[in-house]
Amino acid sequence: MVERCLIAASLAALVCHPSSTIKCFKPKPRPRSPQKQKPEDPSASPPKGSKRHGVVIGKEVPSKPKEKPCPKAASSSSSASKSRKSTKTKAEKPINLVSELVGGDPSIGVVESIIRSGWVSEVGLRIEKVLRVHHSLDVLHGFEEYRKTVKSKYEKDRIRKRMERLVVDGNELLQFHGAAITCSLGINGFSTICKKKCCQVCRIIASGFDTGDGTISFVHDSGKAHEKAAKECSGKGECARKAIVVCRVIAGRIAHYHAHGLMDEEEGEFDSAMEWGEQFSKPKRLVVLNSEAVLPCFVIIYNVKNKNLP
Repeated sequence: MVERCLIAASLAALVCHPSSTIKCFKPKPRPRSPQKQKPEDPSASPPKGSKRHGVVIGKEVPSKPKEKPCPKAASSSSSASKSRKSTKTKAEKPINLVSELVGGDPSIGVVESIIRSGWVSEVGLRIEKVLRVHHSLDVLHGFEEYRKTVKSKYEKDRIRKRMERLVVDGNELLQFHGAAITCSLGINGFSTICKKKCCQVCRIIASGFDTGDGTISFVHDSGKAHEKAAKECSGKGECARKAIVVCRVIAGRIAHYHAHGLMDEEEGEFDSAMEWGEQFSKPKRLVVLNSEAVLPCFVIIYNVKNKNLP
């Protein structure tokens, strides 16, 4: 349990890495005497190597050409913002929703450790691609606002031992979701989200798990997620590829139930539900009731070495 908590903390640090924040500083102008100060000519171009607002301007540095945003990616980004109920009235600049992690990226080792920790050795895992999911500021803000809402609901009951985790971080869990890819995402660096309804991974990334029916299911390890991914791919033909989406989930207060009904003796409000098997040894799945409680972090596109297994 301690190991999984450390891995989850590492994942959170990788998703919100400080290197993604870029600060620009305007250099402080040198003092001039009133006699020597001359009015600047706005039409005059700056000399080579001079600085303007911290950017070196020179003839040797070509200007970056304007890139036209991909219509599909822009559409997906806007739909994701709408599904998370953005509070801003102006649309943000379209962002690339996914990017491939290449060799040398520190995130790859962490993500592979997360996947292999719950994998069944007999199946044999071959990771083909690891994609990082990018989010707009509105989506990240909505995720943290939902956490605050959950924490505030149980602030009065923080004395009770079972409520401590809810008050600390909203009971954030590391969860997995198996899905199928039916487009070219991840092939030869292709990172555009498609609009196919049958491509589950692209629909998840574009909507932020906003499925429309109000419920989202997850499993606690990658082995169970593989079972679901294999089942989804079997009904979509040979072109479908297996994928596991690694997510941060604010579970809040969980209602535990099994085939015979609820296991919780206490009444009250719940934010999610955990389904258990007959033996109560391991949970079968976690059902989340609010899409803002979920933050997809990575997509692992993989295959199995043992072809006799799904």
